[in-house]
Amino acid sequence: MKNSSLLQIYSQKKARIVMRKIITNKNKYAESQYGLILNCDSHNILNKKFFSKQIKKKYPTTAVISTLRHKKICNNVASQFFMPQGPLAFLPLSNDATSVVWSIKNNYLSSNKKENDNFFKNEIKKVTNNHLKEINFSRINEYDLNFLISREYYHKNILNFGEGLHQIHPLAGQGLNMVIRDIKTLSGILKRNIELGLDLTPVLLKDFSEASKSYNFLFAKSIDLAEKYFSIKNELFSKLSDKLIKSVNKNFFLKDFLVNVADKGIDRLNY
Repeated sequence: MKNSSLLQIYSQKKARIVMRKIITNKNKYAESQYGLILNCDSHNILNKKFFSKQIKKKYPTTAVISTLRHKKICNNVASQFFMPQGPLAFLPLSNDATSVVWSIKNNYLSSNKKENDNFFKNEIKKVTNNHLKEINFSRINEYDLNFLISREYYHKNILNFGEGLHQIHPLAGQGLNMVIRDIKTLSGILKRNIELGLDLTPVLLKDFSEASKSYNFLFAKSIDLAEKYFSIKNELFSKLSDKLIKSVNKNFFLKDFLVNVADKGIDRLNY
């Protein structure tokens, strides 16, 4: 990407200067200097100026994230545990490194960062006791979890993208998959126009919006409903839920369907 003559990647300092020029020049600077701008930040001045219309809510949950360094193993399967505090996911990075994302309900956390870090480390060691050995933790970070769907996909030649376009609960580990599908959709549209010798125009962004918007909304809401489902605290409901999950686990056709939905999205046009 860095070697591409068609692509410019800026440091944060340089990007802020460019964004200020875009805002103060009412987008004329952006239109004259760039064929296409991808805005992937949900907090910068471009987002506040052009993409402020959003469906948004805050979850009463915090994502606690770290990378584990451990003794080498055959580490090629992601796993998730439904802990009392919230879903805990282990994502393999290599045979001696695993990323951990634990969505912890806020009432289980204290205002003391050191206490939270110790709680996190102790619980992770308990869960991984029979699998990961000689664990070392990288810096433990905490992030508020939000649900966000942008109502606006583009403004002239600026495309809202990545976390600026949608943020979902990490329950099902689908945030990155949604972005990858968006990249595939956008690259397909760009490729077709380049092959036809057409310029990069805002019409392309309209095509991307029409191809992605409804599917992204439906997929994001389905994850949000799943989060609500697993948040219900009721003994009878939990027993029925366990039976349902076990039934799904025995149904190979349904499992295969759910895996395909997770990988490819809901009836995406580019597949």
